[in-house]
Amino acid sequence: MRRRAFTLIELLVVISIIAVLIALLLPAVQAAREAARRSQCVNNLKQIGLAFHNYHSTNDCFPPGEMAATNISTNRTFWTCFILPYLELGTLGNSYNFDYSVNTSAGAGGSYGVVNSTVTSATIKTYLCPDDVGGQMNRGYLWSRSNYVAAYSPDGLMVEKNVPFTYETSCNGAINPATRQALSNYNVVRGLRNILDGSSNTVAAAECITGPDNTNDARGVAWYDWGVQYTHHRPPNTSIPDAVWPNTYCVSTKYKAACTAGTVAQNWCQQDYAARSYHPGGVNTMMADGSVRFAKDSISLIIWQAIASINAGEVVSSDSY
Repeated sequence: MRRRAFTLIELLVVISIIAVLIALLLPAVQAAREAARRSQCVNNLKQIGLAFHNYHSTNDCFPPGEMAATNISTNRTFWTCFILPYLELGTLGNSYNFDYSVNTSAGAGGSYGVVNSTVTSATIKTYLCPDDVGGQMNRGYLWSRSNYVAAYSPDGLMVEKNVPFTYETSCNGAINPATRQALSNYNVVRGLRNILDGSSNTVAAAECITGPDNTNDARGVAWYDWGVQYTHHRPPNTSIPDAVWPNTYCVSTKYKAACTAGTVAQNWCQQDYAARSYHPGGVNTMMADGSVRFAKDSISLIIWQAIASINAGEVVSSDSY
């Protein structure tokens, strides 16, 4: 009795069909995975938004972007630490010594990262978008990174003009082109009463792409002046590289996080970080009312800057971005 077997042509046809099916399925699988990652990122921002409002309920204000001595040499504490108890991380938050902050001593000049290293080196999942790699900044001390940063300016640089800040007075002087205020900055305390443009129309925080692990690149560092903030000076995922200072701290990774010698800031307070993400087409933003919205890369810069302002009186409809 003769047995019938596949011919070579039939086998090749079957293999081709399987290959076509795999080619059709892979994009769907990748899209599903990205949708899940984006959903987790949205959930992280919602948890942060809820923490902001629970903090406000307790303190009658939102967590300050940074509180420090006016010369910022000692006792620096950032919004990322203030909200830890409201993220169900009370034990971690209670281990943070506010008398020392990121310094090893209450005096100026102490090395960083020892006293509060339990907190500052901890990996906090709520602060990490699953599309990014997280990691730590390594300058002889380890600070963990975060993909969520507070809006510090609608149209300028990180140090708002005229805030209580004497460390380097040029930083809040003429070099900052800002004409409007955002919700967060140095040594300022703002609440819902200060958001004259409406909390549902004002961005409080957004995503960033962190600097590479185990480098001095400060972008997205959760416990550092430079790393906890971004501005709306440039649109989300702008093709203009982030301005990083100094040049040796500029570490390029994927294209959205690139920094080049031509865009390196002239000093630390002229660093210019944009909102960025690896989500296709835009970034997630957390509004001051705690809601999360997706801002497209194509958003008008005028609208992008308007939604970061707390008191300029712009009228912005939610369907404009």
